[in-house]
Formats: sequence, C-alpha cells, structure tokens
Amino acid sequence: NPEEAKKKADDIIKNTYRTLMTRGMKGCYVYFVDKDTEKYFKSRITTWLTFNLQYFPEAIYMCKSG
Repeated sequence: NPEEAKKKADDIIKNTYRTLMTRGMKGCYVYFVDKDTEKYFKSRITTWLTFNLQYFPEAIYMCKSG
C-alpha cells in the first residue's frame, strides 16, 4: 500500500533526525540551505528549550547560530 509505505518512510526519517539531534555529546550543528526549514527547526528547538532548559542547561548551545 503506497500510503502506508509513505507513512512508514516519514516515521523513519523523523526518528532518524530526532535521534541525530539528541545524541550529540557537545552539541549538534546543522546547516540549512533552505531558510524556511531553518526557521522551522529553530522554532521547534526554542519550544523545546522553553519546557526543558531547567533539566538540560547545556541545551542552550543548540540554538546558537554558527
């Protein structure tokens, strides 16, 4: 079924990015060519930080632009 295959692929891709972006020992740097994608990710990280910075103070480095 093509729709099931697309959903499974989407889930795998999301899980891969989630894993990569949460496993960095000293942070994770991601470069975005597309500015809309960059804005989306920054907004998601900012939302995450709002709720989790009290538990992960080192996470502030995730939002620094390089």
